[in-house]
Amino acid sequence: MTVSVTLLVAVKEPLPEQSQPGLPAAEVPDDLPRSEPWLAAGWPPLSPLASQPIAESRSGYELLWRLIAGPAVKADDKPPHVAELTGALDGLPANRHRWRADPVHLLPDRDQLVVIPGKLANLSQAEAERIVELLNDYFQDDFTLEIGTTHRWYLTPSQPLAIKTHSLDAAAGGSARVYQAQGDDAMALQRWLNEIQMALHAATDNGLGEAQQQTAELSLVNSLWVWGQEVIGDDEASDPTARLNTQESVVPPVDQVLADAAWATALADHYQVAVRPLPRPTELADLLPASGHVLVDLAQVDGSYQPGDAQVQAWCEQLGPLMGKQIDQVSIYAIDRDGWQLRQWRRRDFHFLRRWWAKLRQSRNADQP
Repeated sequence: MTVSVTLLVAVKEPLPEQSQPGLPAAEVPDDLPRSEPWLAAGWPPLSPLASQPIAESRSGYELLWRLIAGPAVKADDKPPHVAELTGALDGLPANRHRWRADPVHLLPDRDQLVVIPGKLANLSQAEAERIVELLNDYFQDDFTLEIGTTHRWYLTPSQPLAIKTHSLDAAAGGSARVYQAQGDDAMALQRWLNEIQMALHAATDNGLGEAQQQTAELSLVNSLWVWGQEVIGDDEASDPTARLNTQESVVPPVDQVLADAAWATALADHYQVAVRPLPRPTELADLLPASGHVLVDLAQVDGSYQPGDAQVQAWCEQLGPLMGKQIDQVSIYAIDRDGWQLRQWRRRDFHFLRRWWAKLRQSRNADQP
């Protein structure tokens, strides 16, 4: 039995009320409660084996690429363009000048604008089409917008843009100023974004967003986040994710991907890795192969929603009993305020004494006020 399973999950943790969204990790108190659904599922506690700050690793896009591409990734390789792969997945014709231009809400918070992904807005197709039609009419001499899905849009400029960008999920919850594009054409892009914000504000006042105004403030789309022709910068030397190239003995090549999100699905198709829709946790045991490495994208990188702790815990509750029977190793890449952290459990970690000790600790913690 040589089956290994890797999960990508998003860990929820509350920030203190006085903290600003996107607060640097160094400024966040160390005693904040950390959400660890695997512990709630009775798994033995482990120390993180690796940690990668989200601001440097550019989040899950590069991580998924390195895991799915596996040995095909060389030390000096860079990820394929996100806009190219997801655009093909969305049925758009090939265009090397196309960028992702996803709808976002820029939320004022003290002296900054916090980036809130537009997928949280639950836009309808009709609303997305109305906004895109409005902006295409307004900016017809500068660029063209296309819809891939209601939360995944694309921008093709009239002239190529010389900019370097950050992925949306790297910037999500952080300051738009900190993650803004750089490069020769960055000022031109910023001018467009300023005009987009004014155009959308005027359209909302004139009735475009009447339905949206009935919902929470965060549901309003008031800008675009342009990115997706590169995920990482030129400074590879300081990028901690480069270490993933040396972990082939720890994380084997992926043989099967279970995912609903666009990026994982697009990568699996690009590298000819078998991919299946994300099943229910209770269906996993019947889907596991006799051997190989299965990657499960519970973080929904570039997906339409982000699963909560309850769903992650449900998966862990199903995986635990399979350790030592169908599964030899489980790796969990969890994203929290410190970035991606890798934790790994092997069959020996699920010895009955360790599981008994984990349940005892869990019951003691539950009894504490």
